[in-house]
Amino acid sequence: MKYLPLLGALLLCANPVVAGDFVYVECDATLLTKVIDPETSEVLDSFPESDTKVYKIDTKNSTIENKNSFFAPYRDQAVSVEISKGQITYNANDKKGGFVAMKLKFNPPGKISGNGGGNMLKSGKTYNVKMSLNGSCSNADASTYLNQ
Repeated sequence: MKYLPLLGALLLCANPVVAGDFVYVECDATLLTKVIDPETSEVLDSFPESDTKVYKIDTKNSTIENKNSFFAPYRDQAVSVEISKGQITYNANDKKGGFVAMKLKFNPPGKISGNGGGNMLKSGKTYNVKMSLNGSCSNADASTYLNQ
């Protein structure tokens, strides 16, 4: 019976969220970007980008970081997120009408999804840009994150 508290402590420490402030997940996902003419709603260009990204999640400070994020403005910097029930939720708007929304299940690892949008100026004309992100995540470690 004296070993029961010790066993319980060891089991809690084995959980990646409890064992440290950082959790790492590796996500295979596809980002689909569409360029749309706002006058005709015609999709002028559509291109997918499939890749594997490793995210560093700081559960203590509620941030997520990625060295090469799908969303360029968020590369190499910690971004504040909401964390609840093993899932990250991130929503942001910029002053020019752009937005990014993302969800990532990390405990246990699961689905990553998101969308974004904004405007793009090309040759004097403004176009709408819409993005959607879908994929799945698995456990990773610090060395995977540092070596990406």
